[in-house]
Amino acid sequence: MKVYFETEDGEGFHYCKDACDIDWIGAQDCAEQFYREHDGWESTRPLQFGLSSSPTGPSEKWFSVDVEMTPSFSATSVTPTIPNKGG
Repeated sequence: MKVYFETEDGEGFHYCKDACDIDWIGAQDCAEQFYREHDGWESTRPLQFGLSSSPTGPSEKWFSVDVEMTPSFSATSVTPTIPNKGG
């Protein structure tokens, strides 16, 4: 089955490449695709996703999908740019 999704952002329906069913797993697949296509920063979380078997809707089921964010830090040795802070 082809699955299409819309978000509360009102961008219309999009084909979800990985979703197979209109269920919570399909909603997660659509959310991952939306995140990849929007660099993950263009919307607030959780987002609501409406899933449909038709590219023009209406949505048959709605899901609220949240994402966990784990910060990642990396450090590099540098020469200080603050005056009188030599190392």
